[in-house]
Amino acid sequence: MNVSPEQVQIVRTVINEFLSVAENPVCAEKVLGIVLKYVEGNANQATTRCEVRNALAEITQQVNDERLNLCIETASRLAHGHFRWMQGQENVDELDIYPALQLSDCYHHAEAVDWVQRWQSSGGQIFARNEMIALKNDPIWTRISFFRLPFPPFDLDSGMEADAIPRNEAEKLGLISQNEQVEPTNLDLDFGTALRQRLADYFSPEVQKQKLEIAMQQANARTLLNLARERLDSIEEITSESAPEIIMLLERALELGFEDDVRHEQATACGLLVDVLDSIEESDKANLYRQQHLKSLESWIAKGIPIDWNQLSNKYGLAAEICEKLNQSEQATAYRQLQMENRDGFTLLSDSLAELKACGRQVEEKIGARILDNLTKAAGLIPEKYPERHAEIFRATGEILEAWGNTAQAIEYYEFAIQTNPKVGVKKRLDNLRKSATAPKGIHDE
Repeated sequence: MNVSPEQVQIVRTVINEFLSVAENPVCAEKVLGIVLKYVEGNANQATTRCEVRNALAEITQQVNDERLNLCIETASRLAHGHFRWMQGQENVDELDIYPALQLSDCYHHAEAVDWVQRWQSSGGQIFARNEMIALKNDPIWTRISFFRLPFPPFDLDSGMEADAIPRNEAEKLGLISQNEQVEPTNLDLDFGTALRQRLADYFSPEVQKQKLEIAMQQANARTLLNLARERLDSIEEITSESAPEIIMLLERALELGFEDDVRHEQATACGLLVDVLDSIEESDKANLYRQQHLKSLESWIAKGIPIDWNQLSNKYGLAAEICEKLNQSEQATAYRQLQMENRDGFTLLSDSLAELKACGRQVEEKIGARILDNLTKAAGLIPEKYPERHAEIFRATGEILEAWGNTAQAIEYYEFAIQTNPKVGVKKRLDNLRKSATAPKGIHDE
């Protein structure tokens, strides 16, 4: 979308209040350009966050990830909210056909604000099923907004949106008469003071604690797990300040429990807890969750994990890693063996080719025999619809046999490889072997 001057003003205001860069015009303009790329859809959030952080580092300003993410997201959502609001205001026909809006929770995530109460206390009318509906030019939309703007988002990190309501429904509710028209609303974009006040409240310890409590009360285990993942994704490093909230979310998720058919989510929650606790060096507590993680993995494996794409092998490897950290060496050895035995054909082939390449031109008998065994297993596991992979197996087998001096069999496997995939890349090698096999014996250069 093409960003309007009004949208640039909105983004600039958000940046100045969140990041305090107004006193450094060069940095402020640089950050503005970076965030506008995100607003226009030309960059993702991770890239935007990284570039903004680098720009702030140039003026030795440090901002935590939560504030930085919220800044970028608020700027983008307000800019897009303004765009949609202007479309509804400038189009006379749309104002006539859809004269009203309904405040609704589109994202269905924990809200720190009781919007029904805020709507009523701001003079809004409540209809059946707590429906909050008003005409587009009703001052209620500015009153409920913590930014004093008539379009969403109406608060920081809020999922409340304003959905259009058709004229016939608005007339039934008594909001507008049959011949009445809604006049466009005048807009004041001077919202810096309101945003500044809201930021002071929002990042206060009391409000942060309240938000977490609401999430803990309202969300199920899966939602809490996803929320913990979001928190982890939003920070560059786990610290003693950021860890407690993530730990609380994950522990509450495990307390609520996951459904029997999604044991991997329980294992995931345990694994994340271990990572967080290890990061803040709470090793005793981390080991307790390691044991729980191992039990979850064992239960998941017993129930059945697909062998495709090496999933089962990877889980055995993870179980072995946990056992090693718990000093359960015998169990770790058993899981490592199972990890090797349950590799899929593609992984077996890839590992075998890497091992063969490491041998160079000399292939020891013991190593070569092991590689040949794995190549045979790979051939049995890889479906026939992947002829290029089977050609690689034939070629690798031929290379081992050639290294051992078994020219006749090497030629045979190279021929199999070319027949399976003419582009396998052994034609020159095969020609040279054929020539050496038919050359007169006993003739040597002096």
